[in-house]
Amino acid sequence: MNRNSWIAVVVIVILIVLGIFMFRSDDAAAPGEGDATSTPLSGTTTVRPYGQVTLKLGETAAFRGITFRPTSIIEDSRCPQDVQCIQAGTVRVNVESELDSGVTRQDAIGLNATSTIDTFRISLVRAEPATSAGKTIPNSDYRLTFEVRQGAVTDSELIGK
Repeated sequence: MNRNSWIAVVVIVILIVLGIFMFRSDDAAAPGEGDATSTPLSGTTTVRPYGQVTLKLGETAAFRGITFRPTSIIEDSRCPQDVQCIQAGTVRVNVESELDSGVTRQDAIGLNATSTIDTFRISLVRAEPATSAGKTIPNSDYRLTFEVRQGAVTDSELIGK
């Protein structure tokens, strides 16, 4: 092989390695995978695609245009799994959010409820672990699943409210 052929082979190998690296880094941000990092709102760098994310209290999730984190449990009145209740109860979480424009705010979001922040909708869709009679869940054990969407509220979403 002459010198130009060797250079072409080296360039092709480098391009293949770069392509593999870029493909793998796209997989790391798949929706619902991995945990968000616990960082200040303005310091978050990994931007997730819209969809679901599970966070512990104090962990931050960044989406295009908005960053948020659950900061405290306001209420956990869910019926314990080992008790028969008349009412299911709920979980309400204090959420701190920051838009890319720099606007920040605090919202209380209840289980299966949605908070609209500018053009973003954040819903609390699941809270774990389940409650048990006579046991208090430590704040560090809560895992909260949120769904983040962008855009106007649709008619079908209004009908369900």
